Amino acid sequence: MNTFKRLLAGFFTLSLLLTACDQREFDMPPFNEPVYSGKANLSIAGFKAKYASSSVAQITDDDIISGLIVANDVSGNFYKEFTIMDSTGGLKIAINEGDLYTDFRLGQRVFIECKDLYVGKYGGYMQLGGPYNSGIGQMTWETATAHIFKDGWPDPKNALLEPEVISMNVVTAEANLGKLVTLENVYFANGGQEVCAAAGSDGSTQTLSKTLVSTDYAGKTIVVRLSSAADFANKTLPAGNGNLTGILSVYNNTYQFTPRDSMDFAFAGFGAGYENLGSGTKANPYLVKYALNHQASAKAAWVKGYIVGSVKSGINSTNPVNGNEDISWSAPFMNNTVVIAADSTEKNWKNCLVVNLPAESALRSSANLSDSPANLHHVLAVTGTFENYLGAGGVTVATGSKSEFWLDEISGESLPYTEAFNNTLGLFTTYDALGAQSWAKSSYSGDYFAKMTGWANSLNNANEDWLISPAISLKGITSATIKFDHAVYFKTTSTPSTENTLWISKNYTSGDPSKASWTKLTIPNYQTANFSYNFVSSGDISIPSGFMGSNVKIAFKYLSTTSTTSTWELKNLAVTGN
Repeated sequence: MNTFKRLLAGFFTLSLLLTACDQREFDMPPFNEPVYSGKANLSIAGFKAKYASSSVAQITDDDIISGLIVANDVSGNFYKEFTIMDSTGGLKIAINEGDLYTDFRLGQRVFIECKDLYVGKYGGYMQLGGPYNSGIGQMTWETATAHIFKDGWPDPKNALLEPEVISMNVVTAEANLGKLVTLENVYFANGGQEVCAAAGSDGSTQTLSKTLVSTDYAGKTIVVRLSSAADFANKTLPAGNGNLTGILSVYNNTYQFTPRDSMDFAFAGFGAGYENLGSGTKANPYLVKYALNHQASAKAAWVKGYIVGSVKSGINSTNPVNGNEDISWSAPFMNNTVVIAADSTEKNWKNCLVVNLPAESALRSSANLSDSPANLHHVLAVTGTFENYLGAGGVTVATGSKSEFWLDEISGESLPYTEAFNNTLGLFTTYDALGAQSWAKSSYSGDYFAKMTGWANSLNNANEDWLISPAISLKGITSATIKFDHAVYFKTTSTPSTENTLWISKNYTSGDPSKASWTKLTIPNYQTANFSYNFVSSGDISIPSGFMGSNVKIAFKYLSTTSTTSTWELKNLAVTGN
């Protein structure tokens, strides 16, 4: 790069840092808007098909392609490349220059005059670049500036920046190569146990392969490529289920997936703006937002939300819901539908799901608001198909089905309830209120347990992390006791009764624990030695009498700061009663 360009790029980068901390913002630079006067004569799919048989070739035809930049090197996880997409597919553009994101930003449309450039497959993955030995490599910066032209300002709302959700069952389709896609319901094989990527012992950049596993399709995995140069490399690989967005590629018949930055990780405690949307099971239903985002999928699963109303009389398939006035938010209500939402105060029909209540079903007789107006603002979970219903987002329950559902609270696990945390978190769920670390399953020398620590990357890290049980039924119970084995060690604090605590709630359903009421329970016994791995019994912990006769959830709450950190391990939980 020449001196003038380096100075210009440096000034431009500084201006971005002063105006925005999120590198995905699309600030308009203070220059004249670029305009390209030509037009593309090949789609990206057409271009790739034209040169599909070439290991490397110099382009002699006047091919012009156009696409939107959907991935670049802003985080460091990509190197000297960016990816463009049009409606037909995606293509890697390789340029021998760093910090390309300062010139080629997400959402920027570019036109590429391909004549005299080189196209070929590196490891089977097509890219546009320059010659390297006898194969394909990167074009020079000077070549890039002579052939790649911007058109307009970056457009953050372009539909191509919305990744296509694809199944791990079909992820390896050739047409998906080079595309920005999201893989749903996946987890990392070593999540919560290692950092994303570490530099070599000499400080050299390394790109490591991590295994991503599908929860929907048994045995389906894919390699995820993570660079030690990425700005999220030292974060702990996320634990638990989530979604991952990135660019699909292939190398020597091995399909690979590369996220652009940390915001592509939709895992609790890792990606920005992540919300735990459930898993679709009876114990952990999907939330309304998930069902609204999957209306075209005809996916059958559990979903839950607050009952906020019903569809008004006269609304049908020929006169569908078309506004808030078509929903009864207060009595009188119809008995054939209920409307559920993520918020009990929701009044916007577009944020709601319509649930049909089949005639002569337990679901209708139990959940409808006409006969039971007290159900308003109570939680309903139901199993059905995610699809448009009466013109609105919907969950269709089949007529004549068993109408599986629960109202307000799942029936609850019966006593005695036990969870050994034997290489699994069982029915427990996690919530990360603060910090990048999470509760996860762990083991040592064949001993399994649940584990949480704020110590990571050789630092004490501030955390608030909850490990929450499924609903446990205390109905018909007059007294109950909790007991477990635990170890609290490597303490930099002398008050584990403050940082490692046990809580109980009657009204917690899911999501943020601060939205529910919790009562702290006293743990009689803690480990006394700071550096011992030995487990001790918590001792018997009596559940207060006010919780008898109810469904309850118990939670282990972990706190740490940048100066006080411990590691907490749990196993052999038992809740018993009389």
